[in-house]
Amino acid sequence: MALFPVEKIDISCGGCYCSKWGLTDLYDPCEAKLRGLIGSGEDFETSWCDSKKELLSARYSREGNTFTVEVSAWMDDLWDQNDLIYDAVYEAKENTKYRATLYDMEALQSILDDSAELEADAFIECVRDQLMYLDIDDHITISEELDASSVTFERIMEVVEKLENEAQEDLHYFFDRLCWLVMDCVKDFGC
Repeated sequence: MALFPVEKIDISCGGCYCSKWGLTDLYDPCEAKLRGLIGSGEDFETSWCDSKKELLSARYSREGNTFTVEVSAWMDDLWDQNDLIYDAVYEAKENTKYRATLYDMEALQSILDDSAELEADAFIECVRDQLMYLDIDDHITISEELDASSVTFERIMEVVEKLENEAQEDLHYFFDRLCWLVMDCVKDFGC
């Protein structure tokens, strides 16, 4: 552990994003800055480096002999917005994997109809009440540590891509569970 805090370095060069598609498609100035930090041999920590077109971010740090890559991925907010739950309602309605009966289809459609706003709000609260008891989240952060003495930019990007894929798989799993929860709530709620 470092004796002194390491200053966070913004490799986005003052912008909001470090890449356009995914996390390995770094803009040239951001890549140059990260390569410089890697080559310096000094301890450092970057600020989170966002992707412009995807809900992904990465952060890099070196402390002594450990180089850490962190990847964060997220979906719409489960608690402050209704969009992700509505996405799950729509997916459950459209994907035969989730529904069992014509009644389920009608119940899901009534939640999506604007004319049933009070019913939809009550349904959203029903889903959120159940979420508190389940391991479903709208974001995930995962990391991997590497030997800093042999790390290269190319190796770091391989790890970033691997972590990005793992994070996306975890979010897909969360969303799938949310769709099943929506169906459970439809049956319990009696829309």
